[in-house]
Amino acid sequence: SNWLKISAVIVIIGIILDIGVALTGMSQFTVTESYMDYIFAAIVSVGLLSFSIIALVAGILQGKFYGYKLGELLTFDGVKKRINLRRYIGTSLIQIILGVVLLSLYFRVSCVNTMICLLVATIFSAGCMAYSVFDIMVDDESVYRILENGYESFIEKDFNKNGKISYHVNTLTNTLIESCKELNLDQMERICTLYAVLIRAVERKEDISWEQAKFVDTRLQQVSCNISTEFGYSKMIKQIVQMFESVTK
Repeated sequence: SNWLKISAVIVIIGIILDIGVALTGMSQFTVTESYMDYIFAAIVSVGLLSFSIIALVAGILQGKFYGYKLGELLTFDGVKKRINLRRYIGTSLIQIILGVVLLSLYFRVSCVNTMICLLVATIFSAGCMAYSVFDIMVDDESVYRILENGYESFIEKDFNKNGKISYHVNTLTNTLIESCKELNLDQMERICTLYAVLIRAVERKEDISWEQAKFVDTRLQQVSCNISTEFGYSKMIKQIVQMFESVTK
């Protein structure tokens, strides 16, 4: 990620400056031990702030998109690029540990510039993390697009690895029925698009059991009934035809 590269470059700049001070003996200012303590305390505080932001993300992960929790979508490349919790946690821990190392080396080598740059890098990392979280909170539409674009590979991996056909069928069916009850035509149509992808993935699965196939058919009938009840018979026919045309492509 770009933010991680930029943070590393900031720290490297500090190291280069300290090497220059050590080689030339020239410096623009001197600092006290207490100054280094304050810088270290600031690094730890910002690092802990990052963990607080991650705790906030844990709450956001409960938010649902077409019935799926955001936590389930973290395997999507588009979501991982925006919220990569492991990378954020690892970066915060490394920054705090590096701060401890630099503080312990203060009396042996010149590391003031590195310490200051580490603080700047820590603030920058936390800022990027906070922005990513805020972006997810206010821009649900982009998460929906990510789900739509990667849905087929997502469910096929889950089918092959866990065999969770009924889970995905239930998730989409329940969400679609709910959108029908709310008379949300736009969401209903978009879920039908995903439903077509789901049916296509089910048909491709060679080892599907008769019970599973019957279950999918039953749930599809429930979808048809709900669309017909809330939006009319002609709309249901049109939607089902579009779904199966998409399946046969």
